[in-house]
Amino acid sequence: MASAKDAIEAGSYQLLTGIAGAQLFQHVPENTPPPVVIIGDIELDPLGGKDDPDRIGTLTIVSVTEGEERKPLSAIMEQVDDRLDGKTVTIAEWKIAFNFQSDDAVLAPDGAGYVGQGRYQVIALKN
Repeated sequence: MASAKDAIEAGSYQLLTGIAGAQLFQHVPENTPPPVVIIGDIELDPLGGKDDPDRIGTLTIVSVTEGEERKPLSAIMEQVDDRLDGKTVTIAEWKIAFNFQSDDAVLAPDGAGYVGQGRYQVIALKN
């Protein structure tokens, strides 16, 4: 039996596979050059109380690009949003819904590219 987090990760991977111009990872292998899209943090709470198996929370998708322009990052983040926002998937015994919450795009700490984070509300309902 898959957990809600496992199902959210699998559903995210299913929806995000094939983004043009970027590799998709949950954990980026060392020395992998950008651009990459990373299935990041998943934070969940019970939807209806402590013993409820259904979950609600936030999924963070991180996108990283190289270069002096923000435009490539924006293009990748737009693809992520098109593939997740308002979408629903069924993974094992879970129905997962994704809805856009917020995003940001900032200069990478080394100044050699940009890092974006898209946050999505996720609802995982156990069948």
